[in-house]
Amino acid sequence: MSHTNKKALSLNSKLVTLYETVNKHSEWKNYNLLIFFLISPS
Repeated sequence: MSHTNKKALSLNSKLVTLYETVNKHSEWKNYNLLIFFLISPS
């Protein structure tokens, strides 16, 4: 279980990095919302 959690955490931090990169480009605001939705726990 902990191994899976570490993998999920790693993926989540990559998504956060992607989100922060995309956030610098205002024309990508719609993608920001999509990425935020994907990062959020379902």
